[in-house]
Amino acid sequence: SFPMNIGCVEDYRRWGCKHVDWLFHPIRPELSDPDLTEQAILEGHRELDISLLCERVFNLSDRAQRIERLVKEFPNTYVRGPGWPQGPVFAPDVYRKTKIGWNLHNSTGPCNSRSTMLPAFGVMQICDNSSHFAKLFQLDKEGVGFDSLEECVAKTCHYLENDQERRRIAAAGWKRATRDYTLERWW
Repeated sequence: SFPMNIGCVEDYRRWGCKHVDWLFHPIRPELSDPDLTEQAILEGHRELDISLLCERVFNLSDRAQRIERLVKEFPNTYVRGPGWPQGPVFAPDVYRKTKIGWNLHNSTGPCNSRSTMLPAFGVMQICDNSSHFAKLFQLDKEGVGFDSLEECVAKTCHYLENDQERRRIAAAGWKRATRDYTLERWW
C-alpha cells in the first residue's frame, strides 16, 4: 500500500499491510514556477502576508472553524477555495505573492499537495501536525510546524516580524521541495 498521508503509514502496518510506504504529493510541473530562484525568495517582494487555499465544502472536520479563529487574529489573510465566500482561485497566482502559507488538515497530516506546493513556490509553510510534518521538512529550517492554534498564532506573528528569518526558511524549504518532491522522484 502507498498512502499519501505520512501520518498513517504506521496505521497501515498495524492493520496488517506487510508492504507499506509513504508516497508524497509530487510537485506537478504545470503547477510550479520553474523560473523561481533562491535570490528571488531571499530578496523579492511578496504582497500577501498569509494565504490558505482549501475547500470548505465537505465538512470532514472542524478545520473551517479553526481557520475562522485564525482569521480573527489575522484579518488580512487570503483564504479561498470551494465553499469559501470568495470561491476558488488558481493556486500558483496566489502562491507567487504569498509570504506565509498556512496548511491545516481535516485529519492527521500532512497529506495534501499544499505540503510540497507551498515551499515549491518559495512560501514559508506553517503546518499543523508538527511531528509528522517533521518527516517531510526540517522544523524551523525548511518549514514550521505547530500543534495548537495558539502556537500557530505565535509562530505566524514571529515570522511576520522577522522577515529575514522567514525568507531563509522559505528558501531552504524551496530547495528541499524542488530536490526531493518532484514528479521524477515520485515515479
